[in-house]
Amino acid sequence: MNVALQMNRLGALRVKETLNASIDVNLNDGADKGLDAIKTICSAGRKLETLLTGETGELEQAGDTEFSAMSAKFVFVDGVATNDDFDVKSPLLRVRGSGSANLRQDTVDYLVDAELVKACDGQSGASADKLVGVPLPIREKGPFASPKISPD
Repeated sequence: MNVALQMNRLGALRVKETLNASIDVNLNDGADKGLDAIKTICSAGRKLETLLTGETGELEQAGDTEFSAMSAKFVFVDGVATNDDFDVKSPLLRVRGSGSANLRQDTVDYLVDAELVKACDGQSGASADKLVGVPLPIREKGPFASPKISPD
């Protein structure tokens, strides 16, 4: 990880207004704790099946998303971070993303494309398997404290 920072004074508001930085992130063999993206996508396929047949069920989200590689470069200019090369690779999933985070206004606007590259394990993921190779755009937008996450 490479980090270069520049800001004027150290008060929280001043940091948000004057932060200029460049952060390069390159990680291998890690996990994003708290959301299992692969399980969620495979669960969405099962949910689609149940909706078509009139059954109900919740999406499975708990767990971790393990990845083999993650990279991104974030550039901060006067407290606004931008990124256009977020890239995550895992055995079943590829994620690419770009967007911005405004520290001055405490808002985010970020778009990711998640794509299954391999079928879900077992019969229960049959509907999700039809999504292999199809980019699924998901936007996160709004205040940091409660952003709206929705298909785009």
